[in-house]
Amino acid sequence: MYDTICTLPLPSDLFALATHPTAPLLALGLSSGHVHTHLLPPSSSPSPTKNPTHNLAPTTNDTTNGSPPGTSTITPLWHTHRHKGSTRALAFSPSGDTLFSAGSDGLVKAAVTETGVVKAKIALSGEKGTAEATPSLLHVLTPSTLLLATDASPLRLYDLRAPTYLPSSRPVNTFTPHTDYISALSPFPAHTLNPTINKGNVARTTASTNQILTTGGTTLTLTDLRKGTLSQSLPQTTELLSLAVLNNSKDILVGGGEGKTLHWRAGEWSDWGSRIRVSREGESLDALCAVPGRDGEVAVGVGDGRVVFVRVGAEGGRVVGEVRHDDLEGVVGVGFFEGEGGRMVSGGGGVVKVWGWRGRGEEGEGEVDGSEGSESEDEGVRRKKRKKRRRKEKGGAEHVLGFQGMD
Repeated sequence: MYDTICTLPLPSDLFALATHPTAPLLALGLSSGHVHTHLLPPSSSPSPTKNPTHNLAPTTNDTTNGSPPGTSTITPLWHTHRHKGSTRALAFSPSGDTLFSAGSDGLVKAAVTETGVVKAKIALSGEKGTAEATPSLLHVLTPSTLLLATDASPLRLYDLRAPTYLPSSRPVNTFTPHTDYISALSPFPAHTLNPTINKGNVARTTASTNQILTTGGTTLTLTDLRKGTLSQSLPQTTELLSLAVLNNSKDILVGGGEGKTLHWRAGEWSDWGSRIRVSREGESLDALCAVPGRDGEVAVGVGDGRVVFVRVGAEGGRVVGEVRHDDLEGVVGVGFFEGEGGRMVSGGGGVVKVWGWRGRGEEGEGEVDGSEGSESEDEGVRRKKRKKRRRKEKGGAEHVLGFQGMD
């Protein structure tokens, strides 16, 4: 499976994580409101796809560019105290030249990836501190289109070409796919270039799509950005927290709050067809990310600190391996550097780890918790057990030197 290449300790808890689409660049959003960016060393493994050249280099006037002991292979690019409160979501533009961040202060900021200098802002409507004005997910659908979800139920569509230095910026459209907050979203069909992780595991796309899959509360919903809601699943017995679109958009895997993933087939939206047990202890599955280059395989971030690998096909799925990120903290983000030798990054608590692929063992390696494959339950027997997702809001920002234009 994977071996740890390096470990990066963080000054405060990780809330958001994003990987650059073409460069070995990692962006981290912290509970303190800081945003950190780090360059990884060139991969020693053969790259499955050609990696375009990039001009990213550590900022020469950043006095914080010293890596902690034991992490010299990760080079800090820049960091700043970007938001008052916590940094809730991060997303790169499709080209990678802009990094978007959203904070509990009700602001979305667009910064130059190379320098961190802010070039545009969006102020969310609603009273500061309320669910309507507290962002939770970001996704840059096209160079001119931004999707934003908050702790309330609406999904907002913003035009990035409109003037954005405004006291309160209005979305060009608003959708309500769920009655509860949106926990995860993905374009559908997915044309994935490289995943971007915001707790809900948003997948970046290389082509425009007008349909979006979301999870919220206990339902999975397909929304058309021109027509509104197209389909919605039956209410499930557990809160749905994460999702991934697989196998040329034929399969959808959804992570739940009771240690199981639910497998939908595209077009059969009313209910799942099979499920896979990932955690016997019923730990939450807060992060899902498709593994590049291995069709049908997903990395699952588990609340007990493991990253479990699940393979999904038309007949269901099963666990094929696992690694441990941490003994105490759960995994809130998982991503891959496609074109960088298949390297994986996992994050949770105060630690981020970078992993290198060492090859597959025997089939079935790591099936610690097994899988349930296809199984059916009478709807009348299903009891609704909802576990509200923990949302930590920590203050007490670490004292970090700021730079002009980076606030």
